[in-house]
Amino acid sequence: MEILANDIQLALDPAALPRFIAVEGPIGVGKTTLARRLAETLNYDTLLEAVEDNPFLERFYADPRANALPAPQRGLHPVLSLLR
Repeated sequence: MEILANDIQLALDPAALPRFIAVEGPIGVGKTTLARRLAETLNYDTLLEAVEDNPFLERFYADPRANALPAPQRGLHPVLSLLR
């Protein structure tokens, strides 16, 4: 996958690209890696969640089933505040 991803050449019209790209999904599936690769490929800035400020992550890892929904919701609020 790494080799394939590095061999892809994109010829995209910058005017056709969206202003923002949001990446969401469960904890630990590679969202940050994807966001960084998209940013590098498309010359975008990244706006990542400050995980050290997320009080839900410790609870999530202690009991993922009970805390799967609150952790991602907590991460969305600061990002939306920065976009305003």
